[in-house]
Amino acid sequence: MQLLLKTLTSKGLARTGMPVEAFNEPDNGAYYVDPSHAAGYFGELVATGGSQVHAIAGVFESAWDGTYATTYVNALKSSGYSSSATSWSVHDYNDTTDAGTIQNCSPSDLPACNHQSVSQFIWWLQSQGEPTSDVWITESGDAKNCSSNGCWLTHSRSEEANTAYGWEQLRSYAQHTFWYQWQTSGTDSWDSALVNSSGQPRPSYCVIAFNETPAQALSDSRCPGS
Repeated sequence: MQLLLKTLTSKGLARTGMPVEAFNEPDNGAYYVDPSHAAGYFGELVATGGSQVHAIAGVFESAWDGTYATTYVNALKSSGYSSSATSWSVHDYNDTTDAGTIQNCSPSDLPACNHQSVSQFIWWLQSQGEPTSDVWITESGDAKNCSSNGCWLTHSRSEEANTAYGWEQLRSYAQHTFWYQWQTSGTDSWDSALVNSSGQPRPSYCVIAFNETPAQALSDSRCPGS
């Protein structure tokens, strides 16, 4: 952490209170970290960064592994960081790639816009006595067809637009929401991008950038990508 702060400062990029995640997806099986160790990393981040960082706890791959998350928060509270974390993060692809969201999420069918995953995360925070005033969805997007080799966007243009509209609705539940990713290269092992490899914005871009409905985005000539 000290090296990171030193490097950012030398390049003029450091600022007081900059958001920093201690570890990305510690509950991900591909690079699993024991929850007690992951919580310890957060404690070290707080102790080392001080007022220079806005430390974000959790950053879980999923909101549904209650055993991992509860072990994490218990370890966090007993690791020398005695107060509750003020900011928590989860990655939420479950809501944006839910069948109801993909097929029907729109102003005329808001109940189809799924928010079960982020709602579960908020419920869990409340059950642990943790604050919910600064919840971050630091990854979300439109990658559905996943395998051990990666994830790719396989939806139609209309489904992309519906998914982006569903992402917009998540802003009612989290204070910070981020779409992953900006542009695909065409050879990535992941594609949930707003812009295709040719540089053409997809309908999802028009929904988010111009606050359009799915129907408007599909007819917007500024977003011809697929």
